[in-house]
Amino acid sequence: MAREMTFGMASPISTDLSFTDACRRNLCKVKTLSFEKKSYECNVVDKLEIVSATRSDKRGKVVMKYSNVASHHLNNQGNIHGGALATWVDVVTSLSIWFVSNVSTVSVGIHVDYIGAASADCDLVFDTRVDKVGN
Repeated sequence: MAREMTFGMASPISTDLSFTDACRRNLCKVKTLSFEKKSYECNVVDKLEIVSATRSDKRGKVVMKYSNVASHHLNNQGNIHGGALATWVDVVTSLSIWFVSNVSTVSVGIHVDYIGAASADCDLVFDTRVDKVGN
């Protein structure tokens, strides 16, 4: 079930902020709350940044990047752990939906297909598209 966020999201339709800047400000708030509450998300949002964001009505696109993957995100072979990648997908898609629609979401299912190993020295780029929110 979706609910509206209540902790003061910067308005993405404000005349003095572009949508990308509003997303960046909101990501900073998410990071602050994650670190204050010592939540699990602080492990995946710490170096996350907004590259670009666009929105029209309740549809949009948000591109985020995570650089300098930490050693605790790696598996025994030195690649990024699949569970860590799935967590990033979960968090980034939820953030994108929130940024585009101002609705907080909870994932009820997630399926990730891996096409190859991600090395520790790569930047992770998450190119998300929100087509529909709700039923």
